[in-house]
Amino acid sequence: MTHRRKTYYTDYSIQGRLIVALLTMEFVLVVFSLAFLYSHFSQIIDDQLYRIHSVNQDQSEELVAALVYVLSFTVVINVIALLLAYLVWAKYVNSVLSLFREQLEKTGKLNFASDLVDKSARHYVLDFLSHWQTLERNRCLRIRALCKSLHEDEISGEAASLVALGLKTAAKQHMELV
Repeated sequence: MTHRRKTYYTDYSIQGRLIVALLTMEFVLVVFSLAFLYSHFSQIIDDQLYRIHSVNQDQSEELVAALVYVLSFTVVINVIALLLAYLVWAKYVNSVLSLFREQLEKTGKLNFASDLVDKSARHYVLDFLSHWQTLERNRCLRIRALCKSLHEDEISGEAASLVALGLKTAAKQHMELV
C-alpha cells in the first residue's frame, strides 16, 4: 500500500478571516453601489418625467455615466482590498518561513534547542519541525552515548557496528546538506 503525500493549501487561521473580511466588504460594496444606482437612476428618471413635452433628450448617456462611475469605484475598491489581503497573507507566510529557516539553520549546526516563542506565527509546519528536531536530538544523543562507550571499550562488536553505521549515515546526511 502506498502512502500519498497530502498537500494542504488552506490555513484556516488566516485564510478564514481574510475570506470573511473580503466577503463582508463585497456585500457592503454591492449594497452601497445598488443604493447609489437606485438613487441616481430615480433622480434621472424623475427629471425626465417632467420634460416629457420638451425636446427629446437621450437619458441613456446619464444612466451609462452613473453605471461607469459605480463600476470604476467598485473595481478600485476591490483592487485595494486584494492588495491589502496580499500584504497580510505575505506577512503571515514570511513570518512562518523565517522561523522555519532559523530553526533549520540551527539544526544544521546541531543546535536542537527549539525556541519557538512567537505564538502569532504558530503553524503545523513549525510543529512538525519541532517534533523532527526532538527526534534528531534523541538520535544524536544516542550516537554520542555510543561513541562515548566506544572510547571506553565497554561495548560489544554489534554496538560498534551500529555506531559506525550511525556515523556514516550522519556524515552522508551532512554531505547532502552541503
